[in-house]
Amino acid sequence: MARKDAGNYGEKHPEEIEIDPEIADRIWKGGDKNAIACEIAHKIAEELDVTAEEVGQTIDLMEWKIEKCQLGLFGYGEKKKIIFPLEDIPATLEKAVKKRAPQGYLSCQDLWAAAKEAEATKLDAACAAEGLKLKIRNCQLGSFK
Repeated sequence: MARKDAGNYGEKHPEEIEIDPEIADRIWKGGDKNAIACEIAHKIAEELDVTAEEVGQTIDLMEWKIEKCQLGLFGYGEKKKIIFPLEDIPATLEKAVKKRAPQGYLSCQDLWAAAKEAEATKLDAACAAEGLKLKIRNCQLGSFK
């Protein structure tokens, strides 16, 4: 079943925001069937020296979907997500995740930093957060707040 708010992604942005043609062209080239992988969207941001948020806004304004979230939270077909609570969390990863979540939640960007610090994958960091019952907020591309 599709989400009730699926589509109309551009409506969440102010009317004055316009599609950046250079970013849009790269999305067209990097995506398939009106969808683009999170990893590719981030590579576009890096290569064009723009923020992930700008790429995410352009994706939304184009009414494309973001798939294969690098944290495993969404975009994996019928399964939708591939994240699971990690029960046996390595101490270095647990410390890196916990220090970024003093209020019981952390952002996508925080998880990326924790993964890098602990020399773990982004998915492992997200699974550690799930195992620690920490909420994940604020996608860098703007898919969720």
